[in-house]
Amino acid sequence: METSQNPVNDMVLHKLRDIHLPDPVSFYPLPMAWWIMITVVILLSIGLWLLVQYKLKAAQRTALKKLDQLETELASHDNHAVIFMELSYLLKHYVKNQYPNTLASGLIGDDWLNFLDRTSHSKEFSQGAGKTLRTLPYQNNKRSSLEVFSAVRLWIKQNPYKTKKHIVL
Repeated sequence: METSQNPVNDMVLHKLRDIHLPDPVSFYPLPMAWWIMITVVILLSIGLWLLVQYKLKAAQRTALKKLDQLETELASHDNHAVIFMELSYLLKHYVKNQYPNTLASGLIGDDWLNFLDRTSHSKEFSQGAGKTLRTLPYQNNKRSSLEVFSAVRLWIKQNPYKTKKHIVL
């Protein structure tokens, strides 16, 4: 190899540096666009979950509104038999919607009260205020009737949406 005789060329060649590759791109800190995308995905997931929960509890909200209407009708009307018949219909209709693959809405008497007890994990219907659900249409006792409304309201709140549990009748 020949060395150059020109000192200017030698000086220029000494000033040249080797090719340096840039540092590899690191994963952290993430660029702002990634943070925005992660935030949007998390917010959309939470929003979808809330929407599903809202839709699942639609029947519960409807039943609770109807229960409130029946309770106000009880205070203003004398015809208790009709109101308790509607209360029983409301409860049976709600059970039919919430437990669609069972014959629970067709139960009567003690079997019906025992089903309500099993699904509420209490004895409120067979031994508590709920047992008067069978006899209240034939009585005129406002105090026990309000206790029945409380028991039914609690049962509806404990069974907010359709269950996939297998209920043994």
